[in-house]
Amino acid sequence: MSTMATSFTIWNDRFTEPTEIDLVSALGEEERELVERLLSKSEDLGADARSIRWFGIPWRWTTQIGVKDHPPIAFLIAEPGRPQISIPLSAADLDKIPMRRLSKAVREGILGARAVTNTLWPEWELTSNTQVDELLVLLRVRCEVLQSMA
Repeated sequence: MSTMATSFTIWNDRFTEPTEIDLVSALGEEERELVERLLSKSEDLGADARSIRWFGIPWRWTTQIGVKDHPPIAFLIAEPGRPQISIPLSAADLDKIPMRRLSKAVREGILGARAVTNTLWPEWELTSNTQVDELLVLLRVRCEVLQSMA
């Protein structure tokens, strides 16, 4: 019973809608820095639409990151102890992404992703500033494609 109580956070609480600050505050210091960096830099790229949504298990309360008037381009899962990001990619997206500009780790994440209804759903656990920067390259390309369509 004590294990359940110690692992319970706002991220797990289906019945209390958190703010982005609540979710980020529940993370450890290093995790919080990575998540804040990703959110700040993604906003600089033009991903200026964010919202919190309950997705159930395993994502629970997740921050959707997007460009106004478009579906989300990324999902930040602020799981305490294991923050992750998922960047869904359709076949059309893959055609527009310069894969050689991406790091090996990001490419491998895309290649190993699960496909659901013609969309790949790669996920990466956020572990370092370098990795966050590599993922931001992919987010930048996604933002540029959507902004060029406007």
